[in-house]
Amino acid sequence: MKTMMLKAAIAGAVVTGTALAGAAEAATSFTLGSYDVNFNEEDPGLVLNVKKLLPEPASATLEVGDHVIVDLFTLWTDESAVNKEDDTSKKDISVDFDFSAPEIFGGSISGETFGVRGFFQAGKLKWDDPQQFLFGNGGILEVSLFDETFNKGLFGLKEGEDYGATVEAKFKLIAESQDVPEPALMLGLGSVAAAAILAGKRSRKEEVA
Repeated sequence: MKTMMLKAAIAGAVVTGTALAGAAEAATSFTLGSYDVNFNEEDPGLVLNVKKLLPEPASATLEVGDHVIVDLFTLWTDESAVNKEDDTSKKDISVDFDFSAPEIFGGSISGETFGVRGFFQAGKLKWDDPQQFLFGNGGILEVSLFDETFNKGLFGLKEGEDYGATVEAKFKLIAESQDVPEPALMLGLGSVAAAAILAGKRSRKEEVA
């Protein structure tokens, strides 16, 4: 398996999979048109901040089995401590992905954020399992997000963006979309088959006569 990194600093950068020696594999070009991060912005729970890192749109070309890992967004809190009363409660977080190529498709991945107390205090980010987004005729793009710890500090939190975490996303092509015969071609083949059947019937009738 080949791993490719898409640098967030390069707007619209394309990462292309390279076929293994001696193998001729088709590739699919993807464009992530936009993405949105939904997170906790008020009490109760850790109050969070997010800064998106990946340029919009961003593109990559993948072969089956290839994947690309990107820096998606930075996550942090400006709180100075994890309060036992509310900051340890789990809050929903999710990312919505909207692809514009090879066609319009997409989906969401959910998770949760919460604070942990103890000798060290920190914010925790936990994601659900990877999600498979379907496109075309049998195409599957698997998207997964990585868990993170942010603003970890001794007897409190190190607040601010500088002590936050960079959340990464992994996009892996599981299956390509298969070509579907054009309706006109299907109609043409059907007409040929029907003509052959009729010709056979006429031939049998002539033999009986």
